[in-house]
Amino acid sequence: MKRVNKKKKAFTLIELLAVIVILGIIATIVTATISKVTSNARKQAFKESARGLIRAAESYIGEYILKNHQAPEFPMTFTCDGTSCKYNDIELAFAGEIPKSGSIIADGLKKVEASYLSDGKYCAAGTKTDMQVAESCADIDITKPTVTGEAEGKLLKLTLTDYESGIAAYCVTTTNDSSSCSWIKTTDTYKEHTVSSNGIYYIFAKDKKGNVSSSLELEARKPNFGQQILIDNPTRYTNPTLTTSSNNTQDASGLYSMSVTNGFGGQSTEGTTYYFRGNVTNNYVSFANKTWRIIRINEDGTVRLLLEGQSDDKYKFDLNDHKNYTDMYYSNSDIKLSVENWYSTSIGNNSELADKVAEGDYFCEAAKVKYASLFSSGSATMTLTSSYTPNLVCNRDGNGKGIVSSYVGLITYDEVVLLGGYYNNSNKAYFVYYNSNDVWLVTWTMSPGGQSEETSYIWSIPWNGSIDYYNVESTSKFRPVINLKSTVTVTGTGTSTDPYVVE
Repeated sequence: MKRVNKKKKAFTLIELLAVIVILGIIATIVTATISKVTSNARKQAFKESARGLIRAAESYIGEYILKNHQAPEFPMTFTCDGTSCKYNDIELAFAGEIPKSGSIIADGLKKVEASYLSDGKYCAAGTKTDMQVAESCADIDITKPTVTGEAEGKLLKLTLTDYESGIAAYCVTTTNDSSSCSWIKTTDTYKEHTVSSNGIYYIFAKDKKGNVSSSLELEARKPNFGQQILIDNPTRYTNPTLTTSSNNTQDASGLYSMSVTNGFGGQSTEGTTYYFRGNVTNNYVSFANKTWRIIRINEDGTVRLLLEGQSDDKYKFDLNDHKNYTDMYYSNSDIKLSVENWYSTSIGNNSELADKVAEGDYFCEAAKVKYASLFSSGSATMTLTSSYTPNLVCNRDGNGKGIVSSYVGLITYDEVVLLGGYYNNSNKAYFVYYNSNDVWLVTWTMSPGGQSEETSYIWSIPWNGSIDYYNVESTSKFRPVINLKSTVTVTGTGTSTDPYVVE
């Protein structure tokens, strides 16, 4: 029988090195796994400690109510320092490890939360059911961001705030549910967002830790005419000098504001009016197949318009004997009927157009200003034009005249001066001026000018753009004034080539 010689085979050096490397990798994995498990266990233990402190605060509140038959005074902040968590002299009964810093805040019977508790290794913040734990308090964000803002027509002006991790995104949706959001990434704290249609919108913000804000509800609507004017024109709050006429400089032209008490709308009306002054070029309006210019936004939001053209025919203001002060009032005049007939033909007979025109206390015929001291005015007190400042007040004068309630009328002395006219001073550089080759042509206002021995007078706008007084038996044209309702909307930009078009 043959013997088989079996030799023992040893590991080579390469194989030994491979085994050592594998064992090292295994040791590393095991160590990392054990470390991770240990870390997670410690993190979970600290989370439970934080929850335990919340329960301890809730227990104290419950015992206080049982003992005193009322709730304690909130808020209560139990500050932790490594040895205790105390609020004044009250110490939470807790058997576990006390955090080195942070606090438990009780802000109500069911509102108790941990505020950045730290044991030197981990940090915890939140409620029992929503507790965040991290290795650094800087990595925790438990506060929801906030959204504030307003709708300016279809433009939403939004302020997004988060004082911890910062804003990460926002969304605008038509349902009050953030799960329907298509998030728009941003780190900006202010956003302007334009929506496509009118309606209710809900806005949410999200921070960099994923916290989502409560919703902000805004209603987007196309701005009405008055609002659109204010959007398109920065308001000048420094009042113009009304003792001189407007001119062709940018300093004089623009949209101005004025506080008005007892203006249009009767004795109880007060508010702010916004009026155009000077050589403005963006207050053109197309309505009823005619071009108009914007005088002002009235106190109630209606928009006051002056016809860019004139009536086709010339008319005397009044056909009476003109020997009485009563002949200087628009409501007693013959021109009133002519103006109303013009309105009926141009607007009133079309119900769709007439429905856009405001009717009411929008016109003023009060006797307020006169040229000469020798002019009489019945029982009305009139101020000389040399010392009169326009004010748009329309109180009943001494003759019982004041507000004229109507859907159409004429411009007033006050308005002409505010817009840029001035007594006996030619001004062709303001929008009320109407270019005409007829040097004898004047445009009637509805403001009385006083009474002389021969006749009554009305303030009017002559061909050169100034303001002057004319006797009521003069023959002239008129430029109707109407007020569009505050609900009217427009398209266009207000220029002569792209006027505001009433929808």
